[in-house]
Amino acid sequence: MKGIIYKDFFLGFRLTKNLLSWLAAVIMMSLIIIFMKGTFGFIVISGITLPLIGSSLLQVTVEQDELTEFDKIQLTYPMTKKEIILSKYIGGFIVEGVCILINFLLCMLYVYGFKSIPFIDAMYILAAGSVCGLIFFAISYFGFVLLGNKKGLIIYMTMVILISGFYGFTSWNIDYISLVKNNALFIIGIGFLVSILSLIISYFASLKIYTRRYS
Repeated sequence: MKGIIYKDFFLGFRLTKNLLSWLAAVIMMSLIIIFMKGTFGFIVISGITLPLIGSSLLQVTVEQDELTEFDKIQLTYPMTKKEIILSKYIGGFIVEGVCILINFLLCMLYVYGFKSIPFIDAMYILAAGSVCGLIFFAISYFGFVLLGNKKGLIIYMTMVILISGFYGFTSWNIDYISLVKNNALFIIGIGFLVSILSLIISYFASLKIYTRRYS
């Protein structure tokens, strides 16, 4: 399993094309931080951008695996299909965890550096964003296992555009911070339970699809 995880991280962060994609994401977030120091920019980066980026590792690895047919080669390795799928999810969890950590640091920047949002409000958005990121993780990972790179990427990008567009069109009329604070138990508490359930279903559904495909 470690070999698959190391391989996925190499493909995700060492190949020139993928490295440039990550650098482009860093530049985009840096521009958001520089030019959007208020609440709107904070929610864009902390509540949407970073939580969604955390699910992107599988896309680049599925793409390379299909190009090199490594998805078939790895079946000859001394490991089970369960371990192969589990290694994909573990790698994704590591990236998601790093994104949550970076998100926390950015929250501190907006709270104590820009002083554009109170600490408690920042934590609410961080928690809500983490919930959304985990649910998005579960859906997108199952989508890539089920549909492959091309169709999975279409679903992935469609969800990103819809989520971003929905916030952009509604942010002027909806106070999302107050919405999260006033419904914290449901959005965050129940949301985490839903995200855990989604991840469990996603993993076992992905394993079933993968096992049936290569049986």
